[in-house]
Amino acid sequence: MTIKTAIIGYGFAAKTFHEPFLRTLDGYELIAASGSNATEAKQYWPEMIAYRHYQEMLESSSAELYIVTTPNDSHFEITQ
Repeated sequence: MTIKTAIIGYGFAAKTFHEPFLRTLDGYELIAASGSNATEAKQYWPEMIAYRHYQEMLESSSAELYIVTTPNDSHFEITQ
């Protein structure tokens, strides 16, 4: 079983910590990412959809797991 995964806030933390784990662990597929640098993930996940704003991604993505890597003070608002 593959878990369709999306990253909200594709920046330093996502590139350095979260996304590399997705590449090494079986069972995860990055299908979407949001943020100003989201297109950078396409080098490893060419089928992934890059979104500028996370709201658009939440409305249209079929992700089953969302990883929030935005600044800590925005987590509550995003995950409500």
